Amino acid sequence: MWISENKVLLTWIVLALTLVAVFLYSPGASPLISVLTNIMFLTIFVFCLFIVIREKHWGNKIIFLNFMLFAAYFLITALYPLTGYSIFTNTDFARHFHYQYGTIYYHIFLLLAVSYLVIDLLFRQRGILIKYVISLSIVSVVTFTYYGSFFEDSKYLYNHPDFRDWYAVDSGYYKLQKESGEIPTAEQIASVVTLNAWKDGKPVGELYENEKIARINELLPYVEGQNYMVLLMRPLHKANVYINTFTIFLIFLFFAYQFKK
Repeated sequence: MWISENKVLLTWIVLALTLVAVFLYSPGASPLISVLTNIMFLTIFVFCLFIVIREKHWGNKIIFLNFMLFAAYFLITALYPLTGYSIFTNTDFARHFHYQYGTIYYHIFLLLAVSYLVIDLLFRQRGILIKYVISLSIVSVVTFTYYGSFFEDSKYLYNHPDFRDWYAVDSGYYKLQKESGEIPTAEQIASVVTLNAWKDGKPVGELYENEKIARINELLPYVEGQNYMVLLMRPLHKANVYINTFTIFLIFLFFAYQFKK
């Protein structure tokens, strides 16, 4: 036991020091809270890793393996400050893709860990393979329902109607401001831009004048500074909310079953 505890501690220290080194010496900005969060995930990862190694019962081993895969998210976030600077330097949108698919990884594997835990509780007498297939089926359906667009189009956020409309409004806004030196009105912007009507993410025509002005007024708050990032990330964050809601439902189901028992 003494040797095992020291192995756990040594593994944690080595990985934690690596995370701190990346934080201190990476050219990309990374807030301190990110390092603290990574260390928390690292702690979960190391504990789960040694439990998986030592656990004799395969049912319990799979449970902790799932949580280990979820906690491996610290590897993704730890590399984010290096993305675009030291790694993937020749890839356009490298940091965007890193954040986008890193976020998706987090939510998918959290859902898998919780799903298997609930399925294992509800179907005690079933084999591990059957329970894992059921869990993967749940995760697959939910994933492709809410994240399918991100796998079909890696630049889905940039091609989303909201962002494409914003880009047209933003271009018209700064063009008019540069020419006149004054802040343009929605009516003035409407005279120099064309906005599409959208259906299922595809343009099906142009907006009428009154509709275009209303749409411009809706998008104008996102023109200032970095406000557009809220608009850009909104579809991803919306999908995350749906996934989290489903995960919370499974957690509720877990405790409801335990209460009933």
